[in-house]
Amino acid sequence: MSVDEDVAAIKQTAADMLAATNQPGRAGAEGYASFMLPDGRLMPPEAPIVLGREAIADFVVGFTEMSDYRFGWEHPDVTVSASGDMAYSIGTYNGGGKDPEGNLIEFEGKLLHIWHRQPDDSWRTAVAVWNTDAPMTGR
Repeated sequence: MSVDEDVAAIKQTAADMLAATNQPGRAGAEGYASFMLPDGRLMPPEAPIVLGREAIADFVVGFTEMSDYRFGWEHPDVTVSASGDMAYSIGTYNGGGKDPEGNLIEFEGKLLHIWHRQPDDSWRTAVAVWNTDAPMTGR
């Protein structure tokens, strides 16, 4: 594949990952985790590293189970390694929902994903890092 084809494939994978994540409840959390490597890592703000698909799904379900949950992201900046087996994407995210007490929680910030090419030429996230532009509301 050419670099342009790899960039397009990663952007499409990020869009597919977002669509899977926007399912409500456990389905969204497992959808997100399915795009991570089995030993993938999340590095969320104000929390320890989350290791592995099951733990990632358990962490993400805290968002996808919120009432009125919504989430969006863009990965406009994708760089593929010279060897073509790794890449990273930089972008922004936003979302929100309501906590169990009905308080509105909104968040936005920036993100970094590190991608690994798989034997079938698909891409999966090895590491996802994000941090907020401002403190979450409702906390």
